[in-house]
Amino acid sequence: MVVKHAYGRHVARSIHPKEARAAIRSAAKDVVAGASELRPHALDGPFTFEVDLRTSLAAELAALAPGTIRNGRTVRYEADDVREGFRCLLA
Repeated sequence: MVVKHAYGRHVARSIHPKEARAAIRSAAKDVVAGASELRPHALDGPFTFEVDLRTSLAAELAALAPGTIRNGRTVRYEADDVREGFRCLLA
């Protein structure tokens, strides 16, 4: 739903806030109308997370996380679950 058109960094043309709210509310209602019937896509593991880091120091620090494997500036982590792997990336 477009409620603002940018013409530059400091210039934009917007519709009236009342109209914008109504348009956004209507579009949101249409989007979520069938949401209760949706099911999340299931991914089957195992998953390999591999990150190429900028410096060897960064790789050395990332490799402190338990279960990681380091090869130069690349750190790898294998997980059975996507959430587990993502948590390792955030550590």
